[in-house]
Amino acid sequence: MVSEKVFFEALEDALALWPTDVHLVDYTVAPSQLLPLSEHQLAPHFHLFVELDGPLLSDEQTKLVDETLRRRHASYDNSRRRERVCPVVVRQLPAGAFRRFRDHLLATTTASPTQFKMPRVLRTAEAAEWLLKCHL
Repeated sequence: MVSEKVFFEALEDALALWPTDVHLVDYTVAPSQLLPLSEHQLAPHFHLFVELDGPLLSDEQTKLVDETLRRRHASYDNSRRRERVCPVVVRQLPAGAFRRFRDHLLATTTASPTQFKMPRVLRTAEAAEWLLKCHL
């Protein structure tokens, strides 16, 4: 399994390769098991939800996340080469999506506004599906 730290480092590596007018606002990751099956990706994979300040990224730019993750995590790279996992799916969210997600989590959980920390890895299908409905 890929750790939060390695995933963040891979995202930072990809961000450095994206256009300079693109800035990361917030992000979270969901394993594919939390979301409905995609007809073209039946193997496990990650969904990376990102809110960016700047223009939308191209497919080639979003693929950089998977490439940098492969460079940082040998086991992930091995699984990708053997086609045991599919590439990371980057889902770009509109401005304010993570603020609305925070409000949603505060309203539907016992989290305290003063102690809230955005989850970097989603653990529930409900949370992942909520963000999936927001993506551009």
